[in-house]
Amino acid sequence: MFCKNCGRELEGPALRCPFCDTELAAQDAQPQQQTAAQAQSAPPPGLPKKEFYQRFSKKRSIILPAAILCYICAGATFAVGMLSYIGLWILLDVVLLVGFGLGIQLLRSRVFALALLAYALFNIVYTLVVSGAFTGWLALLAGILAVVGVFGFAKEWKAYCSAPPAGQTGA
Repeated sequence: MFCKNCGRELEGPALRCPFCDTELAAQDAQPQQQTAAQAQSAPPPGLPKKEFYQRFSKKRSIILPAAILCYICAGATFAVGMLSYIGLWILLDVVLLVGFGLGIQLLRSRVFALALLAYALFNIVYTLVVSGAFTGWLALLAGILAVVGVFGFAKEWKAYCSAPPAGQTGA
């Protein structure tokens, strides 16, 4: 152990430096507290993917709102379809949006996230060309959130799986 004030090596644990009379307990307490806080927030090794997502993923706060936006879009599409006309295309749109939402929420699938984004972009371009109206922006927002959240979670999961177990250091 070394004194952080004068830099001299100390013999064993001490409360004060015998050379400069600096109190040592206060200097060493802060790094130990930081290490303990880091250990509590670090996930233990061997967690299943679902438990890791529920307890430790920072992207959960992005993925769930993306799925909820899909459900809102599906509900709004169904409501508009009921008011005007309900056709095969409206029902297909509702089924696709609910399916995308479920795939994103339950599976955290990158394929579903990209498919939702592509579908939302297609709907926006199609309605602009056909009717001149800019609609479907909420599904586009859901697609962007889904892509950011799901790909971010995949990165978190990969880092967790490739990290060495606690207590082991890389060679």
